[in-house]
Amino acid sequence: SLRSPMRAEISGLTVHTHDVAIPMKGPIPLSVELALNQTGKMKVDGQIAVKPFQTDLTLALKQIAIKPFEPYFEKVARVAVESGDIDLNGDLHLAMEHPNEPLMTYRGDLGIRGLAIADRDEGASVASLKQLQLKHVVLAIDPTMVTIEEVGLDQPAVHLAVLSDGQLNLRRLRPEADEISPASKPQNAPSTSKKGAPPSVAVKTVKLLKGSATFLDESIQPTVRTGIYDLTGTIRGLSSKQLARADVAIS
Repeated sequence: SLRSPMRAEISGLTVHTHDVAIPMKGPIPLSVELALNQTGKMKVDGQIAVKPFQTDLTLALKQIAIKPFEPYFEKVARVAVESGDIDLNGDLHLAMEHPNEPLMTYRGDLGIRGLAIADRDEGASVASLKQLQLKHVVLAIDPTMVTIEEVGLDQPAVHLAVLSDGQLNLRRLRPEADEISPASKPQNAPSTSKKGAPPSVAVKTVKLLKGSATFLDESIQPTVRTGIYDLTGTIRGLSSKQLARADVAIS
């Protein structure tokens, strides 16, 4: 269904359950292990109930490479993922009938390591980071709410450039009109759904270590090159609430 087909290789697949009776009157235990694209590993343990559908799972993902999933990014940006992998550890709860609780909740940690993103057409570096750590994440959907105890950014880097034609390099990352699938294009039919409350997002602490941002202007001669380096510090109390104020200490 994608402009560039996504291909993933699953190997070493093991599925285990027990005490299964049909018709299913209660939750059944489930354990799944597999290797993804040769480098990543995934393990799932928990239980699933069929009617009404509900599941409680413990998830463990290790070294899941991001590049094989690059075709999914084409709808939003013309980028090439040169490297990077994901680690995830947490507990997932999903209930289709949820009168007094969210549809889905996730509690755990998420990490991204060695991420490098480039312009898909020119190959020029756009952004990179050594490591991103999201600690003690609580994500709820319907209603949507996100709280994060700590965000750690280790050596993030952004590369901005004004090209010789005066165009900003980030502008060129926008997908062209013919790259957007018909399903993702806005429809002219009026929507009858009411706009709900915006999601609540809160981050207790952001720790930044040795960040950098470089700027290049090729639209003038001589060209301008400048940058900010060793950007280090903390931001505390980030929140989507209008009255919230964050404390910033960055050098």
